[in-house]
Amino acid sequence: STIKAIKNKQVYKLPTMDIGGPRAPLISLYIALKAHPEAFKGVDINAIVKDYYKVVFDLNDAEVEPFLWH
Repeated sequence: STIKAIKNKQVYKLPTMDIGGPRAPLISLYIALKAHPEAFKGVDINAIVKDYYKVVFDLNDAEVEPFLWH
C-alpha cells in the first residue's frame, strides 16, 4: 500500500461505542493514546475506563469488564 499509516501498521479499529454520547471523552483519549503514545506513557486507559464507568454509570467491576480495551 502507498498509505503511510498502513505501511507503518498504524491503523486502529475504534472500540465499539456511541461516538457522540456520554462515552465521547473515552474515544478522544483512545485516539490521543494511539496518535501520540509517547505523550501518554504510563497512562492506564483501562483504569480510566473503569473509573469513568463507575462514576458516570454506577457500574461495578464485573459490569465494566466488557467495556475494557484489551
